[in-house]
Amino acid sequence: MKTLLFAPETLNIAETTRMIEIARACGDDFHCEFFGYGGEYEYLIGAAGFVCHSLTPQLTPQRADELMKADRMERGGKMFTIDEMVERVRSELDLYAQIKPTAVVIGFTLSTFVSARAAGVPLVSVNPFALTGPFFQASPTMWGEMLRGTPLDWLPEGMINRAINAWGRRTKAWTKPMNAAAKEFGVRPFTSLTDIFRGDYTLVTDIPQLTGVPDLPANWRYVGPIYAKLEGEAPPEIADLPRDRPIIYFAMGSSANQDVLVRVMRMFAGQPYTVIAPIKRHLAGLDVTVPDNVHVFDWLPAHKVNPLADVAVLHGGQGTVQTACASGTPFLGIGLQPEQDINVLQAAQFGSALHLNRYALNEERVLTAVHRLLTEPGFRQKAAELRDELINWPGAANVAAFLHEKFLATPTPEEDGMSKEFQQKDVGFLTYPTGGWRLAVFKWPVQLWRLGLGPLLGRVFVLLTTTGRKSGLPRRTLTEYHQMNGRIYAPSGFGRRAQWYRNIEADPRVTIQTAVGAQSVTDVRVTDDQEILALLRVMEKKDGKMMREIYLNALDIAYDDDDILAKKDRIYWLRFDPTDEPTPPPLPADLLWVWPMLAVTGLIKLALWRTWRTRRAGRENSK
Repeated sequence: MKTLLFAPETLNIAETTRMIEIARACGDDFHCEFFGYGGEYEYLIGAAGFVCHSLTPQLTPQRADELMKADRMERGGKMFTIDEMVERVRSELDLYAQIKPTAVVIGFTLSTFVSARAAGVPLVSVNPFALTGPFFQASPTMWGEMLRGTPLDWLPEGMINRAINAWGRRTKAWTKPMNAAAKEFGVRPFTSLTDIFRGDYTLVTDIPQLTGVPDLPANWRYVGPIYAKLEGEAPPEIADLPRDRPIIYFAMGSSANQDVLVRVMRMFAGQPYTVIAPIKRHLAGLDVTVPDNVHVFDWLPAHKVNPLADVAVLHGGQGTVQTACASGTPFLGIGLQPEQDINVLQAAQFGSALHLNRYALNEERVLTAVHRLLTEPGFRQKAAELRDELINWPGAANVAAFLHEKFLATPTPEEDGMSKEFQQKDVGFLTYPTGGWRLAVFKWPVQLWRLGLGPLLGRVFVLLTTTGRKSGLPRRTLTEYHQMNGRIYAPSGFGRRAQWYRNIEADPRVTIQTAVGAQSVTDVRVTDDQEILALLRVMEKKDGKMMREIYLNALDIAYDDDDILAKKDRIYWLRFDPTDEPTPPPLPADLLWVWPMLAVTGLIKLALWRTWRTRRAGRENSK
């Protein structure tokens, strides 16, 4: 049986329980094991019945606190050092050699982004959409709202949005220790913060109805919410609570800021609410008075308690937010860091929640928001609508289905399902070049571009510069392109067999060059029915005979809209969307010097020939 190795950052309860839910959903398909570094919630893995390898360096309580503060962007926070990162990677490589996993499944354990690639083990990243490359590529406009009520809310929203989106696409925050470890173990460097968050396969624990981004890059997929479902029932004290006034569920997850938690808790004092608060661990060691109407508990099975509440007040962690959404509970979200603010704002834009920045926190704003959520029926209606939508997205089951599809339904991860896919026929010039003159024919046009013929070739062909999925080096190829609705499209004539296409699957950031110049883009495979048919019409205008008799024939597709859509999984057409993210360098015309050299060589040959001819004529005349 194949082994999956799960690697949650066990100082975070949401990430730990998310990985446990996925492992449970895998059932008997895989043998599932875990590893961690001794975080507070590592015990939950053993309690769920899974083996957990505890690696070094172990997390001390102080170090865990520093990491959580760094995650919340607070004073005293400290991310991993280079030495810690290198030691982690070395420990993980030793474990991989021991158990030989089929794949590594992670949340936010940064060292695995290096170790899995160094070991050549497929890496499946299961994480929120917020702060990823596609998130910033979509140019979100929520930043102004995120800063509302803070000292910066006087700035124009447009300026804030442009500045933060540009920073998000390019920042190299957190990359220094990652790149030091990458260099140590022979892995390509990380070009930006968003580059870190990308696995070989990236599964997004959101839904497009909330993110507003329907299309994801190749090897990305929406799977839906995955949140903690702790064992056990709600304590009997909760069932015995009076129902004569509204119930508020107040939770701040494992990443709570104690100051924010205590301030909000005190705001409930004397209010006509009954508050259920699983915050006992965060109050440990604090000299605070708990209001009479606030009932404090340790961790609760939130998926069972949340539906009892009329309103929730949360910190914005994705698991906590998703539990409220899946329960149909409208909520007030107080994000402790940008990713949490984004989680809240997505629900707020849907209409089921309200957002409050932690730096804009005061009693009037909190109580006014709670009152609105209780008295304005629109919030509960939208919360119920979102709950019904989420039923269609069983996140853990979707991840398990993906893992089965990718690692059990195919012979090997490297083959990536190609043996099970339709095998394209070789027809005419669409004969796959395995070497010899055919391969030279496909490679030679790149040299012509280097000779300065790009402005001519670029009228018909697009030069693609991708990042080698193994080498990390720029790789280049030419293919025909088409334009539609202001976008450039390119077909992969050989489907997934094309090496450049497989590079794009691994890293969708590409530099394209046409007659008008170079552009940084990300690729999106065209899967929408209407877009496929519209692009087909554009291609037909250029060369309908080639499309019908060669391309569609090679794919065993009839020239019929119904058959084309029925077999669209055989069609690999890409749309290139502009991006501000770093992409490989464009190909320069670095062989321009050849032309003057050829001209000089030609002139010299011409002069020598004329001299030879003159002398020969002279000798003949002298005879």
